[in-house]
Order: sequence, then C-alpha cells, then structure tokens
Amino acid sequence: MKRKLVNSSVIASIGYDNANELLEMEFSESVDIYQYYNVELPV
Repeated sequence: MKRKLVNSSVIASIGYDNANELLEMEFSESVDIYQYYNVELPV
C-alpha cells in the first residue's frame, strides 16, 4: 500500500487498504510502522 506523508510531529505517514480494511501508520520518532486490522471507513 502507498502511505501519504502527513504534517504531524508524531506521525510521518499514513495509508489505508480498503480491500483488507488495514490502516498503516509510520511514526516519526521511532520510524516504526504499525498496522491496524479490521478498520472500517466511516459511513
């Protein structure tokens, strides 16, 4: 998935895979990437 850069002091980038309901966030300080499963888009 492609993540988009965001203007945040904590989060570097964020992406979403609609088919798998997967949210992915890259954090600035640690450069860790977290994946959150079963994330539905708001109605």
